[in-house]
Amino acid sequence: MGGRIMLTNPNSRPPATTDIIDIVSSDGQVFRYYWNDVFKATLRNSSTQVTVSAETSKTVTHNLGYNPKVSVFDSSGNGIGFSITYVDGVSFTVNFGTTSFTGTVEYL
Repeated sequence: MGGRIMLTNPNSRPPATTDIIDIVSSDGQVFRYYWNDVFKATLRNSSTQVTVSAETSKTVTHNLGYNPKVSVFDSSGNGIGFSITYVDGVSFTVNFGTTSFTGTVEYL
């Protein structure tokens, strides 16, 4: 049986990267994950990817109507630091600093 369950709580806070998620299997094994790890895995498997080649910034038009979660990975697959500017739920600009960057911008 499969499906999606969405629970919302108007009094809840957004997940923090240090939050822990415990998943218990039918045989009682507990699998513990940090929210940040779950988010990264979800982003890598469900995201839209934009290739960046030797640029110091990249503007992405997505028209999603919200500000998506964004990660940036170098050509070896390592996450890198960046700054981001969102524009009205339709686009964002990722700045990589003064050094030309090659890799991917992924958003969900």
